[in-house]
Amino acid sequence: MKYLYSFKGLFSVGFSVMLFLFPACTAYSNEIELEPITVSLQPFETEGQDQTKNISILYPEESPAASFEDILEQEAGVDISKRSIFGIQSDLSIRGATAQQTNISVNGILLNDPQTAHHNLDLAIPDLAMEKMTVIRGASSQIWSQSAIGGAVDITTKRPVANEGSMFFEYGTDETQTSSLYLSLKNEASGINFSVQEATSNGWRFDTDFKEFAVSSSGLLEVGDNISSYLFAGYGEKEFGAADFYGPYNSKEWTDTLFVNWSTDIKVERFNITPKIYYRRHHDKYMLDIARPDYYLNHHRTIIKGMQVEAEADLLDFGLVTAGVDINRQSIESTNLGDDSRGRDSYSLSYRNYQNKVFGYDASIRIDDYSEYNTQILPQAGVFFKPLPWIKLRSSAAKAARPPGYTELFYDSSANKGNKNLSTEKSVSYEAGIDFILKDNEDIALSFTAFRRDCDDLIDWIKTPLSPDFYEAANIARTKTEGIEAELDAKFLKWLRIKMSYSYINSDIDQAQNYISKYALNHPDHKVFAQTDIILPFGIQNIRLLYKNKEGYSSYLLLGATLNYNLNKYSTIFITGENLTNEVYWDIRDNILPGREIFCGAKIRF
Repeated sequence: MKYLYSFKGLFSVGFSVMLFLFPACTAYSNEIELEPITVSLQPFETEGQDQTKNISILYPEESPAASFEDILEQEAGVDISKRSIFGIQSDLSIRGATAQQTNISVNGILLNDPQTAHHNLDLAIPDLAMEKMTVIRGASSQIWSQSAIGGAVDITTKRPVANEGSMFFEYGTDETQTSSLYLSLKNEASGINFSVQEATSNGWRFDTDFKEFAVSSSGLLEVGDNISSYLFAGYGEKEFGAADFYGPYNSKEWTDTLFVNWSTDIKVERFNITPKIYYRRHHDKYMLDIARPDYYLNHHRTIIKGMQVEAEADLLDFGLVTAGVDINRQSIESTNLGDDSRGRDSYSLSYRNYQNKVFGYDASIRIDDYSEYNTQILPQAGVFFKPLPWIKLRSSAAKAARPPGYTELFYDSSANKGNKNLSTEKSVSYEAGIDFILKDNEDIALSFTAFRRDCDDLIDWIKTPLSPDFYEAANIARTKTEGIEAELDAKFLKWLRIKMSYSYINSDIDQAQNYISKYALNHPDHKVFAQTDIILPFGIQNIRLLYKNKEGYSSYLLLGATLNYNLNKYSTIFITGENLTNEVYWDIRDNILPGREIFCGAKIRF
């Protein structure tokens, strides 16, 4: 991890500047009047997104969560299976799908890791460089979510649109600390930003220590009012103890990720075209047993590169038509999986007509032409109806498909074995929902959704009576997944906001189950999140709880709280407590997660 330590000096300078600015801002606190604290509800109607789907748009800067993974965990239907804290390694699942069946993208570019979904969230983006996260449950007409079996998350990075900056520092239990910096400069026609983040911890038990570093920069160039060009580059490293991550071993893992994305928006009257070029390189070094370093040591290097073009035509009263092409190439060099490369050419066409405020609909079709698997045709359609201004009824259906990843095909160890004969898994999903948005003296947003997904040839890691000592990748029989999602976001009083989410998910296999499932059937059947914000003149205080139940696997209730004190409109100090009841819990069997944790820190905006 050569860059991790070479940047330490730079980061130490940044933190020293933070310590210098902190008392300077405080000194003027008596002269600067605090700005009024406002809290806006999360809208269920999302501009530019499918109005027929259950979609959330999340803004990391507005959340007290420690990482963007923890923010996603708060959403109904979304599950984060952690192996560590602060996003060191987590698996993202939506609506009970496996992590492989859940799409992750950056700036509208699908970036699922071809080696394994365990690396999908290695994004090479500091948290302060994230503008927003869009969560789509199920497939939609968006080019980055059309192939999603369970759902998709798109992360939009910050563009340098203003002269601004922010700093963050946090320190607490197990000598865990996080420091981050964001700077943005903008002139009339161009801008540039820079962000850096570092996190370290001694770990809560043996072989759970970690070091993380990420740095990014982006540039913006505007030519008149109709052309805008954006370049983003990010690099990240992780070094962490991986005790019990994949088996009963004290393991260690090193990863580094490079991501570069260029896009240009060109507008001509009612037409818009956006070409994009992207490149992602990921390297993973995995040591199975630190007591025997040479016993089992793997190196994997994957590359995703491609070109994507979207063309959009505004037909005024007749809606919006979007055509897209994504030429994607993937390759791997691995000491365990071997060397391989493959390609995917995707073509999509979508139509959305939301001009009528009472009734609207959308439809899309996507063709995925794989170099090594059969071509897949993936249609989807949805409709909404608003009988009253504050009620929306919606329904949609979609088909999705996914070929196996490299680990599923070729992995070979004493505990897990791939299967080169795997075929593409396919699904058809349906959903129906109702949204309420009440705005008067009180602001209340309420949403209910019911869904079903039928999946054929689902890929999972299983143990059978014929192979009881290891998991093997296999296409299992047809599965049926059903569930409901409920969300409440309400500001009952000027000083009180309550946010709640609940999801129930049940998966069944059509034939008798004579095996143990490692991932596909291990989603929570019940998940509840609740957060209360108390909005005081000097800051927002909140208390939150998370309950998960995986039937026959694990069940836990976590309590957390954050206290904020605004010294002035530029600086805030805070103290955060996680797992305050010191619950013993895990998301992955035998991988015990931390007990009670206390952190304190500061945030500065300028």
